[in-house]
Amino acid sequence: MNFMDASFLRDVGPRQFPRQVERLLMHLGFTDLATIDGSGDGGADVLGWHGGRSWVLQCKWKLNGPVGAEAVDEVQRARELYGADEAAVVTTSAPGPKAIRRADELAAITRPIKFWTGEVLRRAYDRAPTHLAPVTLRPYQHEAVAAINADLANRRRAMLILATGMGKTVVGGSVIAEHLRHATSANVLVVAHTRDLVAQLERALWTHLSKHARTRLLTGDDRPDDLGGLLAPRSPQRSLSSGSATNLTLSWSTRRTTSVRTASSPNSSTGSRQHGSLASPPPPGAATVTT
Repeated sequence: MNFMDASFLRDVGPRQFPRQVERLLMHLGFTDLATIDGSGDGGADVLGWHGGRSWVLQCKWKLNGPVGAEAVDEVQRARELYGADEAAVVTTSAPGPKAIRRADELAAITRPIKFWTGEVLRRAYDRAPTHLAPVTLRPYQHEAVAAINADLANRRRAMLILATGMGKTVVGGSVIAEHLRHATSANVLVVAHTRDLVAQLERALWTHLSKHARTRLLTGDDRPDDLGGLLAPRSPQRSLSSGSATNLTLSWSTRRTTSVRTASSPNSSTGSRQHGSLASPPPPGAATVTT
């Protein structure tokens, strides 16, 4: 499933669009990436480096209508503020005549500002490698992954206890990746108790996932309509339900514990590549988590 698909990008909304762009840039080999979308960002949404050059991106999520000249001016101000070499306006739409004219005016005095439209994003996705550089587990992390998988197979639940800094996220990401390799139509729900933590977890888990596994956030501020994919919600009041055979839920703590459980759906479907959905109210057999 393509996380640069036009319908998916429309659904995630303006708040999560820059994060999806950041994920694409990771697959394209960009480094030192940071999503800084918000007040005081100086017109920048994503910063990064590629090929020895610094980049600043202004992300414009639009359902209808072209991007205007103000987006070009914003990214130019951001380029000057951050001292970036390259600048681009990234959009789900297309640049309008005024935006193109303004970019041409600026190109006479500085490096051209690029426009990355939905078609450009999809072509970039197609040529990007399927996986990022693999994560090398330490011996104790291999043991933890094996123990969790054994408990999930035998008891359908597990709890991991590791000291701070020992890599709970690495272990959890490895468990998710292995689960999706064997249960390609499964749901995955990652639960944590703060917005900052779920955003951090989503970004960390990209390293473990194929580009074909979509992810999105579900918080009080981010509520996409299409909830298929790997979800990172904050304090969910709903439970996993879909036609997939085996669902997986992980609950993260900022202390030392991570709990994992699985649930079998009564409606098995082996043909779907979709990795998850969220439904309410909870159906029989669905996994629920309280943090």
